[in-house]
Amino acid sequence: MRRNMVLAQLVVFGLISALVIGYAVFGLLRVHITSSPFPVTVQLENAGGIFDGAEVAYRGVSVGRVSSVELHSDGVTVHLGVNQGTKIPDNSIAHVYDLSAVGEQYVDFEPPAHPSRTYLHDGSVIPRSQTTTPLETATVLYDLERFINSINPQDIGVISREGALAFQGTGPQLQSILSDTSDIVNQLSASEENMVDLLHNAATLLHGAAAHSTAFDQFATSLKQLTDTLAQKTPTINTFLNEAQPTTQLLNSIIAANGSAVTTLLANLASLSQIQVARIPGLRSLLVAVPAFGTLASSVVHDGTLLGVANLGQDQKMCNTGVPLTNPLSGTQSKVYSVHCGTDIVRGAANAPRPAGDTDASTNSSVLLTPSATEVGDGTQVGAYDPQSGLVATSDGSLVRLGVDGGQDELFGNNSWQALLLAGTGS
Repeated sequence: MRRNMVLAQLVVFGLISALVIGYAVFGLLRVHITSSPFPVTVQLENAGGIFDGAEVAYRGVSVGRVSSVELHSDGVTVHLGVNQGTKIPDNSIAHVYDLSAVGEQYVDFEPPAHPSRTYLHDGSVIPRSQTTTPLETATVLYDLERFINSINPQDIGVISREGALAFQGTGPQLQSILSDTSDIVNQLSASEENMVDLLHNAATLLHGAAAHSTAFDQFATSLKQLTDTLAQKTPTINTFLNEAQPTTQLLNSIIAANGSAVTTLLANLASLSQIQVARIPGLRSLLVAVPAFGTLASSVVHDGTLLGVANLGQDQKMCNTGVPLTNPLSGTQSKVYSVHCGTDIVRGAANAPRPAGDTDASTNSSVLLTPSATEVGDGTQVGAYDPQSGLVATSDGSLVRLGVDGGQDELFGNNSWQALLLAGTGS
């Protein structure tokens, strides 16, 4: 009974020992029993010294082994076994590196700056564009030998001697330069945020300038046209500048000799401007009537006959101010008088339209319709005309509108009012 128990313990101990030894052996050989590596193919232009069983790494960490290497007429195909669960971006670069100058080679995957979100899987292929191989040691040694042989020992001696002479006695200056350089670097480091803001603002400015590049082109084109025009007109500009001085001297002499007359002229112009401001409604009516006059000028000719109406009454009174104007060269300004000629004058300033707000009863046209017209003989009447309403008071007290129901309607028709632009009123 005791013997059977000892045998059972020995069997259990042997099984445990076998499992531990097997786990250690498979772990040392990097062989996973529970999961097999998935295959990945790498296409190379040349092997670069890679061999079967070489290590496969990702970011320097071992993730598999090279299972086989196949040689072709146009390159080399390397089959890798990558451990299950390893996530390597499929746009990673497969580098063949040397552990040392005399060490073995291995494959190392390095992800790019923007790795993809898809990973290598069973059957993935890495093209040649995503691979690199190291330089052969023989090539490096051969190129190094050629470089050394191309150097002339005498030139090295000259460079060493001249360099020693150039830097002889400049130790304090070199130390000062290094110290100042260190201070500059420290200042730049302290103002890093300001420099970043400056670069950001400069980028904004450049983007804005790029957005308005068309406007800059137009401005440059316009500026070129301006400069071309100035270049073409250079003789004219030179002539103008040359004649400017004598012309200015002549004007100065004229003004100096006629200073009093110029003063009087400017004063009279000021008075004329005040009168024009007061008669703005009349000026506006005149500007409207002048184009109409030009349009209607041809309508006064009928069957080769010029039609017109005129009031030839010579017994109407005249409103004469009797104020003589002074000579502009005398230097004396003419006085402006207020003249009232009454309302019995059909034509004159008293019957002109008044400016807005003028309530002077002596010249207000609204009172012109109060008295009736008077007979002056042979059917001719001197009536009162209201320019605001266009009505005329007759001798019997009735009101008529010129050009509508007057005698000229027989000659000019419904538009006989247009004859007022060409002739006077009368019957």
